[in-house]
Amino acid sequence: MDERVALRLRPVPGFRGARARLISDPMRTRRSTTTLLALLLAPLVSTGCGPGEAAAEAAGGSSASASVEQGRALYRAQLCTNCHGEAGAGGDFAPALRNLSAHWTRAELVLYLRDPRAFPNKSQRLVELEADYPRLMPPYSNLTDAERGALADWMLAAE
Repeated sequence: MDERVALRLRPVPGFRGARARLISDPMRTRRSTTTLLALLLAPLVSTGCGPGEAAAEAAGGSSASASVEQGRALYRAQLCTNCHGEAGAGGDFAPALRNLSAHWTRAELVLYLRDPRAFPNKSQRLVELEADYPRLMPPYSNLTDAERGALADWMLAAE
């Protein structure tokens, strides 16, 4: 028997019941670890989910493409998917992130992302959107201007 497996089969002091079984069952521990690892790595390895990918390819610029990719990663890392949906398609709590280039410049969007409630240039459209959705857009003051810019690039590339 492998030494690592033998160590896992030893009784664990202080644990009884389900916890003891989980720790003492090496196959179940491996499955749990594999599942957790897959969930953590899925956003990093998935492709074809971001709305900005087609636009980045069409632009052909590697720095533009890198900024859009960074924006897509930030979109997921900042949990924007919880309200705006996996690919920015919108949901019950927030509008779709489509055709934003018709309403926003990159500089405006970067300023808005810093603190949406304090954004000085609220259009009638934005006021109506804020009234239609129950959750307020949180501020992203934890991001740098460059990160907010990458997020804006990704959002503006959505069609």
